[in-house]
Amino acid sequence: MAWFVAQVWVLCAVAFLLGAAVTWLLFVRPLRRARPPVPVPEPVPTALPVAAPAEPPAPPQDPPAPPVDPALAALDMPPTGPPERPGHRARAALDLLGVEPSGLAPPIPQQHGPTDDEGRDAR
Repeated sequence: MAWFVAQVWVLCAVAFLLGAAVTWLLFVRPLRRARPPVPVPEPVPTALPVAAPAEPPAPPQDPPAPPVDPALAALDMPPTGPPERPGHRARAALDLLGVEPSGLAPPIPQQHGPTDDEGRDAR
């Protein structure tokens, strides 16, 4: 069985090398021939630098404060006022959009169970 694995490995290596050679012959060589050589620019003589009068160093400044994202700044603020009840945000959003509610939601009937009857002994 090892001879079979070795044979497959050798055939895969030969196929890879053959594919790389064909790709190089068909794509890389024609592009190299078609492209004109890049001319080398002549070096520009540089002028000697002129010494500028030395200026006194500027006093150090405090680094600027990082920009604050208003959405993230609101997370740092503790909530104020009474806790929100479910639906308050939706109602406020509807008010901002100018949508009038079609009426109040129908009352939810009280369900009987151990949570409603706290006085009774639940066994």
